[in-house]
Amino acid sequence: MRIMNYINRVFLQGGVFDYLYNLARLKPDDENTIFIVSETKASVKERELLNLNNIHLFDDEIHPEKPEQELFNEFSNFIHKHSIDLIIFHQYPPFKVFPKLSELIPSIYFVHNYSLLCKSKLKYFSYPVKGVCNRSLGSLCNLNYYLLRCMGRSSLKDIKEMKKILGLFNGFIVTSKFMKELLEKNEISGNKIRINNLFSTIQFEKYPISETEENIDILFMGRLTKEKGILDFLKKIPDKELTVKICGSGYLKEQIETVISKSFKNGSSADWIYRKNDIINIYKKSKIIIFPSIYPEPFGLVGLEAMLMKKPIVAFNVGGIGEWLKDGVNGFLIKENDWTDFNRKVIQLLNNNDLRRKMGQNAFELYNERFTFERHYSQLIEDVKYYYSVGVE
Repeated sequence: MRIMNYINRVFLQGGVFDYLYNLARLKPDDENTIFIVSETKASVKERELLNLNNIHLFDDEIHPEKPEQELFNEFSNFIHKHSIDLIIFHQYPPFKVFPKLSELIPSIYFVHNYSLLCKSKLKYFSYPVKGVCNRSLGSLCNLNYYLLRCMGRSSLKDIKEMKKILGLFNGFIVTSKFMKELLEKNEISGNKIRINNLFSTIQFEKYPISETEENIDILFMGRLTKEKGILDFLKKIPDKELTVKICGSGYLKEQIETVISKSFKNGSSADWIYRKNDIINIYKKSKIIIFPSIYPEPFGLVGLEAMLMKKPIVAFNVGGIGEWLKDGVNGFLIKENDWTDFNRKVIQLLNNNDLRRKMGQNAFELYNERFTFERHYSQLIEDVKYYYSVGVE
């Protein structure tokens, strides 16, 4: 099959594009062709980093700012020129042409995040009441604006259109049971939803896992934003003698660096790391990985990277994290917002070498049982063929 994967922008720090890039890079030499189409043009630097020799990246043939009919014609011409069988949208589609586009070709939505399910894109209330939002997209979102300030006023008018767009897809692929249940709350039939867990986009077979000195007590990898919980962790962990490494970028970077410099003798931070072997070396040197997200992560890709590197993880039981983190097996799954227990489990792991190694080995075995690229790709093609047959009936 010839599959067009549509993404709003090429963004090297984004998990969605990282997934697509590695899907195309790692796919076997079979009859299926992967196209990546983005709304924005990849920079020279991005193209050099991506080494796009075996990826069909088209960012010059579709221009979303054009009038509706012209934009639809561009999509239609692209589809016919490249004999596209089906489109997978990995972020929200261009609203103004998608109704007509859905009649032209089978379309499915790969739900990586909350782009079409929540206007705040977080499914989390941060003020005045903190907690996960379990409501469906609808009229209550209007009430939430006034009571909980969970989204901007200008977003209210989009809710009806978002629900309309959701109803036009032939099917959905989600990464966890949590996301399937969320779609069902939004009146999407369970028969139209298939679960396909992700894989680690860092393929460690190129970099053999060797013994090395673990001189980093705690490692955090991810966006430096409020919902990721890392600033809360740094403020709440009582032992400031620990060696902590923070890798990522985001609007909290300066605050996090200030906390580290003032409170931690052995703390450090680094910008987003592009080179995979550099990421692997940091994992190797770390004793445990923390995943302190307070919002419901749709899945949590960092967890798979840690598992493949034989590292135990400590995380809150929010969203789809429980899909891969089994409490007491490959780490600790903590009740939402229970920072006391979170910190207790971190210290317990740091003080028990045998437990760390046992959980790390469990993590590695669990990954190879359930989360390999080969399994993901095989199921993805199976799902695509199923939705294609439904869409052309």
